[in-house]
Order: sequence, then C-alpha cells, then structure tokens
Amino acid sequence: RPLPFTPDNVHRGPDGRLLTAGMANDVPECGGAPGPEHDLSRLATCPRGTIAAAIDARTLRHDIIVETPAAADFRNAAMVLPTGQQFWLGTFSGDRIARGTLR
Repeated sequence: RPLPFTPDNVHRGPDGRLLTAGMANDVPECGGAPGPEHDLSRLATCPRGTIAAAIDARTLRHDIIVETPAAADFRNAAMVLPTGQQFWLGTFSGDRIARGTLR
C-alpha cells in the first residue's frame, strides 16, 4: 500500500524499522495530492498535516506512528525521532520542532 505522505529523511530506528516523516499528500485546500502539475512553492507554504511511519525494510509494511493536523506555525516536516512514548519532528523550512505522544 502506498504511503499517505511524501517521505523525507529516512533513518533506522532502534527496532530496525526505517523511520520517516513528511507532509500529508491529499490535502484538497493545497491542491490535492502532489504531482508534476503542482506549484511546489505553493505546496511548501500551504499548511498540511504531518505523518510519520515506521517501515519494515523487508516487507515494506508500514505503521503510522505520528499524525498531526495542519498548523500554520509548523509545516514541511522532514524527520521524526521517537524517544520513549514521545516523538520529535523536524522541518526543512523553519526554526521550530514539534513534539507529542506516539500513537
């Protein structure tokens, strides 16, 4: 099954699964799912929710571990770091981080 977000940085988590985060794909107010016809600068400034997943590298089965709503003050998630029962998110377009409780 395809990922419901555009993944960015990927790294191996403590359990061996691949961890990645990115912006939700199909956001109607941002023009729908990203594709070649989209204005990338508009997509980068339109607040989209963040989704992060843990992916089994052998089977490619993924589990969503973080899902956040769109927020004007945090967008363009680029990485996730789970620690204990919390997550930390980084972005490529700002000076903020986000954190919260894992699913």
